[in-house]
Amino acid sequence: MAIVADIMIGFDYDNEQIIKQRYEFTDEVDPDILWVGYVTPAPNSPMWRIGMKKGWVDPKKIDFLKWDFLHPVIPTDHLSMKDLGRLGSWCMREFFSKPGRIQRIMTSNFDQLAKLCFQDVMQGVIGVTKMEMIYWKSGDFWLGKFLDHPEIMTQGETLEELEENLKDAYRMMVELAS
Repeated sequence: MAIVADIMIGFDYDNEQIIKQRYEFTDEVDPDILWVGYVTPAPNSPMWRIGMKKGWVDPKKIDFLKWDFLHPVIPTDHLSMKDLGRLGSWCMREFFSKPGRIQRIMTSNFDQLAKLCFQDVMQGVIGVTKMEMIYWKSGDFWLGKFLDHPEIMTQGETLEELEENLKDAYRMMVELAS
């Protein structure tokens, strides 16, 4: 048996403090897997009507490819969609960067379905997580690393190649953990 927690963020009243409190509670519970979902109002639901009233939802401009609980699609009274994305990424980084959490799920006797759930969550993290990198030129190459994962460092002949190499290194780290 594995414990999977799901926290939703992006309710109209959410602010940074509320979201961080929601995360802290989840962190204290210490589930095996965490998934952060974003409020994604179904047409004609109460949240849809609130979003329409506040001008957050325009049915003619909705990108339904992002209407998947993995992307912020409406702001809150206090946060932009960009801020929600940043806070969702922060929650996932904080949770999975704690020592032993990734190893616990992968080396456990948990059912293979729990491990597949974890791999699916991590693939989602790779797909939507925005990470800042720092980089510098050294001779003919660009060198760089992620601020949140300084252990991941690589190089490239161009900035574009450096960015792709960093993404590949991050994917390999996640795959090795699984």
